[in-house]
This record gives sequence, structure tokens and C-alpha cells, in this order.
Amino acid sequence: MKIILYHCVFALCLPNSLMATGLLETSGLNDPEVTSPFMASKILCSDINPVNASDYSRSYLHYKLAVGQSTKQAENSATNAVIAHQQARLQTCNANALAVTDGVGHGVRDGNGNIVINAP
Repeated sequence: MKIILYHCVFALCLPNSLMATGLLETSGLNDPEVTSPFMASKILCSDINPVNASDYSRSYLHYKLAVGQSTKQAENSATNAVIAHQQARLQTCNANALAVTDGVGHGVRDGNGNIVINAP
């Protein structure tokens, strides 16, 4: 059998010509599932635990050392930040979501009233 291919890209024509002649068999596998990069996993929002044990300590150290707040003010800011992070996780159904916070730990809100998310 002689097959002549004119002006054909090898990678495209060889498999197509072999499939047309019945010499190439497909594996029978389904096409791969394409998912959005923004989907963390297939869990329900109600299954997410919005509490992260390291949120408070990380926030406290940020406000105490990096921002330079007093101990009491850093504790209040860290508490506000933890609440903002929990709201962000519930809003996005993403257990790793973090809220954008202001200088005292309150979540920054957009024009629709939603918390602005800091994508991890």
C-alpha cells in the first residue's frame, strides 16, 4: 500500500492517515477533565473549617514587629485579621484564602461589600 502525503505536517497527517486506514487504534479513554485553576478541590463550602491555628500568631507578629504596634494594639489587630481571614474563606469556599487587611486588621472591602482576597 502506497500513501502519498502532500504538504502535510508529520505529526498531524500520520496519525490521521493511520486512523483513516484503521491501522491506528484508540485507547478508548475519555478526554481529560479540564478544571479551572481557581478551584481548590471538590469539597462543599460547609466542609471548610475557616479557622487556621497559625493565623493569629502570624498576624500578631506582623502587627507587632513589622508595623510596630504596641502589644495591646497588635493583639486587637491580630484578632481583627483572624476574623477577616475567616470571612474570606467562607466567601470563597477556599480554606487557604486570606483577606487583604488594613492597618488595624479589618478586612478591606470592594464596592459590592465583599472582602478583597489575597490569592495564595
